Amino acid sequence: MRPELINEIAFPDGTVQKIDDGVPIRRASFNVLSQLIDNGSLQAGEILKLVDFIIEKSFEELQSEIFVLANSVLGQVARKFPEMVVSRADATLAKMEKKYDFYVKSLTSEIIEKKLIAMLKAFYWLNTAVQHDESSSKDKFSAFTAKLNSKEQVAQLFDKIKQQQKKNM
Repeated sequence: MRPELINEIAFPDGTVQKIDDGVPIRRASFNVLSQLIDNGSLQAGEILKLVDFIIEKSFEELQSEIFVLANSVLGQVARKFPEMVVSRADATLAKMEKKYDFYVKSLTSEIIEKKLIAMLKAFYWLNTAVQHDESSSKDKFSAFTAKLNSKEQVAQLFDKIKQQQKKNM
């Protein structure tokens, strides 16, 4: 998020509401990136920069819609270019685990559930890439999968996601 795109509205009672005018720009950017990935229009270096950006910035995204789009693009990259995301697997998993721990505590919120589902879809494809690559990250990903399966509500969501994603292959 760019600070110059955040507008603050001060109310008479002293409260301030922040308006993020960058949401339409980020939405359009992720939609264009998704199309470029589908078309195979990005070079390897550009894809790695995109993955690095998502790892660094998008897991801190406050806007639900943009968080979902960013994870969708991450999953798309992992599905189409698994060999490229494996090199960033540990960093991505570290961010996912941090978010997962927060989301599980707040799972009663519909917005949090949407974010968790988007992240689990990205994790599914990233995990698939890691498991097929003989990566040193395999054990970490297996441990996180066990953590997902230890909470019944999350395990059910993840099972549903796995079934849907297998149909989309």
